[in-house]
Amino acid sequence: MHHTEVLIDNGHCPQRSPHAGRGRGATMSFGCLFLIGVFCTLSSRGGADSPQKPGDPLAIADLVMKLRAPSFRERLQAEADCRDTGPAAIPALMKALQSPDPELRRRAQQLIEQIEEDGLTDSIEAFLAPGSATTLPGWSLVADMVDDSLEFRSAYAEILRGNSQLAHALSHPELLSIELQRQLHNLGMPGGSVPQGVSTVNASAILLLLIHPEATPAAEAASLSVRTIRQGVIQGVNETAPGQLLQALLTRWVITARAGTAFDRLSLAWQLSLPESVVPALEMLEQKGSPHQLQIAFLAIIRFGGAPEMAVVETRLDDVQVLNIGRGPDNQPNGSTQLRDQVLATLIVMNKQDPMQFGLKTLPHDASQNVTALVVSFENEAQREAAFEKWRIWSAKNLRKYRALPMNAEEGTNL
Repeated sequence: MHHTEVLIDNGHCPQRSPHAGRGRGATMSFGCLFLIGVFCTLSSRGGADSPQKPGDPLAIADLVMKLRAPSFRERLQAEADCRDTGPAAIPALMKALQSPDPELRRRAQQLIEQIEEDGLTDSIEAFLAPGSATTLPGWSLVADMVDDSLEFRSAYAEILRGNSQLAHALSHPELLSIELQRQLHNLGMPGGSVPQGVSTVNASAILLLLIHPEATPAAEAASLSVRTIRQGVIQGVNETAPGQLLQALLTRWVITARAGTAFDRLSLAWQLSLPESVVPALEMLEQKGSPHQLQIAFLAIIRFGGAPEMAVVETRLDDVQVLNIGRGPDNQPNGSTQLRDQVLATLIVMNKQDPMQFGLKTLPHDASQNVTALVVSFENEAQREAAFEKWRIWSAKNLRKYRALPMNAEEGTNL
């Protein structure tokens, strides 16, 4: 366990103003930052107005009460002493938040935030020290995504710097939803407007809150988060360490089902050409979304999928869900598209076969020869059945290696 080291001068800690950061004489682990699970050596500022015994609850409670002293000088001194007392003062300050005195509540809240910021600053300094083995809240979420280098540590530290509430929430999962709402509120999202110029730090902070293993974001908050992430990601993903860290967080978010709807994750991943698009795409296929949403899901599977994804897609060859019905000049039906038609087109393209050989029209492509739309429609059931029969014959001969062996097959079964 990393211990706190405090330089002592004649039995007292170095002085500082109520607005200064913690002195260079203190080096602290992140354990002293938070109210719950605080295990560290505590220090208090010397002087006639300071508690007689460092960490004495009664003395600290008396000190907190001095925050409402009639004298401005006494109140200012009490603020400085409370802040120098550090985490040991937090229980008394939390109790002061229940006081009927609004001025005491305001000063207590400010001091709690200042003490936590002081601890976070110390922890960040320790985290960035050469060869440091210390950590920060949430670092374990990304440690396996990026190199444990000073560049990536610095990029991560900037997400938390000056944001002790985010750090606190990452250590206390019950606060994740509240902190997500706070982050969105600070960006002006609850008003419905899409913020312009969302920073890499903002987008990264929201992604951290969404990908946490114990996060359960409300549907509305998750939807608002996507709009914020999109703004930050489009501007922030680059070759720098902060940009690469942002992309790593985004990639994890794309494959995390509880972090947002499948279509929200798919649409942003598709927009950024992320191979991880296939994960929410397969979710979309299972959920039977709208024709437009399924179109993107199939295109993502075509571009980034392989044999495993192809095997999943093939299980939907019997799905007769109608996606749309074509209409002629007299508004009479002249063709229809079923889910299995797009499944067939997807399999044909993934296996690099000519759609025309199966009775389909040539599919549109972009300059890179990627399929851009699955335009599939059959005029009648006879035409559809002919196309599927051709596929069954071709796949039986060429795709056996992708299929699982039948369970309890009888002797003589053709494998």
